[in-house]
Amino acid sequence: MLSAYHLLIVMVSLSTCEVLTSRPRPQELIVMTVATDANHDGYQQFLASIIQHKLTLEPVGVGMEWTGGDIETKPGGGMKINLLKKAVEKYKDRTDLALLITDSYDAIMHGSQSNIIDAFMDLQASVVFSAEVFIWPDASLAVKYPPVRTGESRYLNSGGYMGYADSIYKLLTDHEIADADDDQLYFTNLFIDEYQLQLHGGSMYSENEAPKLSPAEAIDRMSIKLDKRSTIFQTLNGVLDQVDIKYKNSKSYLFNVGTGSRPLVIHGNGPIKHKLNRMVSYLNDAWTPTSGCNACTKNRIDVSDAKELPTLLMTLMIEETTPFLYHWFDRLDALTYPKDKLDVLVHNQHAYHEKLVSDWVEKNKDTYKSMKYVSSTEGLNAAEGKNKALQQCIDEKCEYLLSIDSVAQITKPDLLEHLVSLNKSCITPMMVRPGLLFSTFWAEKNENGYYAQGENYRDHVTYEMMGVWNVPYTSGLQLIKASKLSLLPENPYKVGDMFPPQDYDVAFAYNARKHGLFMHVVNIEHYGHLINPDSYDTSRAAPELHEQFTNKLDWELHYLHEDFYKISVNESYELEQPCTDVFWFPIVNDYYCDDLIHTMETFGKWSGGTNKDERLSGGYENVPTRDIHMNQVGLEDHWIQLLKDYVHPVQLKVFEGYHSTLSAIMNFVVRYRTDEQPSLRPHHDSSTFTVNMALNTKDKDYEGGGVRFIRYNCTLVGLRKGWMLMHPGRLTHYHEGLPTTGGTRYIMVSFVNP
Repeated sequence: MLSAYHLLIVMVSLSTCEVLTSRPRPQELIVMTVATDANHDGYQQFLASIIQHKLTLEPVGVGMEWTGGDIETKPGGGMKINLLKKAVEKYKDRTDLALLITDSYDAIMHGSQSNIIDAFMDLQASVVFSAEVFIWPDASLAVKYPPVRTGESRYLNSGGYMGYADSIYKLLTDHEIADADDDQLYFTNLFIDEYQLQLHGGSMYSENEAPKLSPAEAIDRMSIKLDKRSTIFQTLNGVLDQVDIKYKNSKSYLFNVGTGSRPLVIHGNGPIKHKLNRMVSYLNDAWTPTSGCNACTKNRIDVSDAKELPTLLMTLMIEETTPFLYHWFDRLDALTYPKDKLDVLVHNQHAYHEKLVSDWVEKNKDTYKSMKYVSSTEGLNAAEGKNKALQQCIDEKCEYLLSIDSVAQITKPDLLEHLVSLNKSCITPMMVRPGLLFSTFWAEKNENGYYAQGENYRDHVTYEMMGVWNVPYTSGLQLIKASKLSLLPENPYKVGDMFPPQDYDVAFAYNARKHGLFMHVVNIEHYGHLINPDSYDTSRAAPELHEQFTNKLDWELHYLHEDFYKISVNESYELEQPCTDVFWFPIVNDYYCDDLIHTMETFGKWSGGTNKDERLSGGYENVPTRDIHMNQVGLEDHWIQLLKDYVHPVQLKVFEGYHSTLSAIMNFVVRYRTDEQPSLRPHHDSSTFTVNMALNTKDKDYEGGGVRFIRYNCTLVGLRKGWMLMHPGRLTHYHEGLPTTGGTRYIMVSFVNP
């Protein structure tokens, strides 16, 4: 038998909630939500959906301190009922008004007023509650719920409900509830009590008494109903495999394939709020296959007037040893954002980069609005460096915090203006490691907060789908509105012992998600790329020389001759031919030549220049030189790849009809000087063709030198640094190395296809 207390609750509810068939269609709809923090990005996202669908919103509790408990993981939320009681009181006698009350930090509106009221009328209730597939907070009550069909949601969810204003008020004022008590349990008990009463014909009953009505008959008579088929409210937790985003022309909408419904309020309840945020990047026509990113043009900031641009605190974070760091600084220098609008904080964690970084700081200290340098000697780790920058932004009241990691190579000079114009709380440009799927964002996370494979990720990083996407993690480069920093805890780069210190970026993403700072990534243009520092070995004499495979794009930029692309791009380019069948063309620049010489001299184990050579399989060299083989310094594979990528296409052009898979066994740097081996006797090379590249400059680094092709009586001296001679090896091109008379001459030689 029902207790007198619960019976009183039910009778009060029943006496004040008429059977819907006698109630008229509401003439007006007001959406209400409890949102104590209007700065929360979830609320701003919800507000945008309100505006888009031209709905009337009354926020409740804005600016108040939340005393309703931690409702993400524990029971709570009674404060919402207490705030709503007061807010709804002015409507307590309105029978022509419908109120839709919903959470807003993790929900969006997805339909018009007329669509919402139509769906409400079809459900024939005074109050309709959202339903979900999990019961919370008291699992023991599950057996008291009415059964549902496959695909339907069985249990009440208090994150969304709708009803006539007078009925809503009577529910909210049914009995007292403390702020920290659970609002979902409050409504669950009211629903279950009415259902059980109706099962027994609407009269008092004993616990062992058989029901008088079937569950379906009891539900039909109830004034409080659950939206079990998600015609109005769609909770997402537990049913993600049952919902799908559909497109029709330039429109997008959520479809429940289990019930055939198109929900009008979408709620990312429970632990999957980031799933809703991902969907919002598409829903409400934000993105469609036919029209692309409609949301990309909305709420943009005009950045055309440089004088009106906001001030940024640009933090440059060198948190790991990074190849091609000088190019990173060059590209920062090339940014078009006004330097007097940029305060700069540089944090360098590594002594290896100290000179380069300190030189840049000294050079640019008067170029920017201000400049601060936290050097490697101060001992701050990455998380501490990031947090120092965040605190400086707060203390100095900057407008935006811009964090750029040393792995993010910016190639779009007006990137900062572009990011500001997008008007997002936290925006990251999509950059990838060239040729890989590793990027500045994750499309999904696992339950531990780390990377998981995400839907459409490949389409995003390959630019098949371009837009602005709400994602659970970003890194590399972030532009954050300073007004949003108050959402974060004191040190957002740490979450107790949940993440190790080196995963400070994962900790930040966790805190951002938890506290309502939404992270977006944009890929509507190409902004740059990511350096891969994983194999960068600073113990090498010239570590960048070894980055040919790992960071090919930057390696090419740094080492290839500026005129090489005239050959590779221009089909009509005529190679120089200073001697018969001897072709001459630019291949690498001074940086490559100098780094290769430095590598060889640092290694220092030059051969003796005699016929005995244990490096060779037979131990004998017919035409010996003073040299070091590329395989002795770990560059054999790199050089072979250089031949395949850049020399082979030229060889196909000039030696017509000769096709082969390029290989070279002998690849070595020769050193000529007067006190060792100044010249080389006439000889044929043991190759199909030979490449010979000058590594330094005549009359600057050495005197004399050169090569003479004896059969053609053709002598070449003053060979250009970084230019390659290519000529047949066997039979036709008998040649000699002319004496070096002063200094030291270096050449790089390969016997191709021996």
